[in-house]
Amino acid sequence: MTAESASIVAIIIGAIAVLASATYALLRMLSLRTRFDRISNAPGVVAAAGLPARVERISTGVQRLQESGTKWDALLESVTATRDAGFRLQSGIDSVAACMIDLLDTFVPSMRGSVT
Repeated sequence: MTAESASIVAIIIGAIAVLASATYALLRMLSLRTRFDRISNAPGVVAAAGLPARVERISTGVQRLQESGTKWDALLESVTATRDAGFRLQSGIDSVAACMIDLLDTFVPSMRGSVT
């Protein structure tokens, strides 16, 4: 075998090796792509992809609850103030009633103990 034919055989073997390596790499890439597609379509990954939207909805709900909590606090303060005002009004009415009873006892003769 001459050097020329040996180099041609070496080139052919090299070309076959390159083609085999390229074919192996292509098949491996397709295998990885299939695995990636299968993983990306898994229910857990799909659910994890939807998490940011759900987190946004939850944070919006929490914000609404905080706003309604603030409204309930204001309403509670208003009801408490109304209750306190009612107690003060009742105290005033009791004082006026006691004064009226004292005035009636003073200016109107009492009919207690008399049978008529």
